Amino acid sequence: MFADKISKRQLFMILISLLLVLGIAALVYLSTHRQIIKSKASVNPYDNFELTAPDGSVLRFRDTPGVNIQSSGQRLYQTNDLDVTIRIKDLNGLVP
Repeated sequence: MFADKISKRQLFMILISLLLVLGIAALVYLSTHRQIIKSKASVNPYDNFELTAPDGSVLRFRDTPGVNIQSSGQRLYQTNDLDVTIRIKDLNGLVP
C-alpha cells in the first residue's frame, strides 16, 4: 500500500506542506475580500435612555454650568421625586 512506502517523517512533511498551501490560500482569499466593520453602538450612549417621573412625564435634562454636554454626553435631570423610571429606548445603541 501507499502508506507502507512512506516513512513517518515524509508523512509529516506532506501534512506540513499541505497545511502551508491551505494557509496561503486562506491568506489570499481573506486579503482580497474586504470587510467593513461598523459599530452599531450610539456615539452617545446617554441618548438611549429615557427617564420618567411617577406621573409618566418624561424628565428633561437641565443645563449645567461648566459641563459641555456635547463632549461628555452626561446629563443632569431635575426632579422632586425619588421614584424615577429609567427606560432603555434602543438596546442596540448600547451594544458595540
